[in-house]
Amino acid sequence: TFELRTYDGANWVTTQLEADMFGLGIMKSFKRLFNYISGENVAGISIKMSVPVRAIVPLHDPSINATMSFFVPTSVGNPPAPKDPSLHLENYPPTSYYVRSFGGYALKSDYEKQAKALLEELDALGLAYDGNFGIAAGYNDPLTFFKRHNEVWFRSLN
Repeated sequence: TFELRTYDGANWVTTQLEADMFGLGIMKSFKRLFNYISGENVAGISIKMSVPVRAIVPLHDPSINATMSFFVPTSVGNPPAPKDPSLHLENYPPTSYYVRSFGGYALKSDYEKQAKALLEELDALGLAYDGNFGIAAGYNDPLTFFKRHNEVWFRSLN
């Protein structure tokens, strides 16, 4: 099962996701983003950690790098520029996504399985989506072991 969810426009701070996406590379990418919200930005301000943490993964073009992003809460207003040159700010317009939620401590294979199931369901219903990129969204810190919430998203073209 899935839902169609529409998000308001939002700011995200983004970095390239290291090659071993769901191994040590994810920790390196996460640390860069965490440093930004911990005050390593031009304003020197701390920003409350928000969810989801998302990874945008190209599905067909290996020349495009996967990215990891932290949501920047609207309470921040105009987000300060990052000091780290490997980070950049992105402003996303309002967007609708097909979203499939699942629990557990998700590994790369879990996200792949859930993405495949969502795409099969969307295809069976004849719904239009952007199949160039998939989004893996996580809502829990690494030390939460129970009642975890994970999602896969595909942008709706309807």
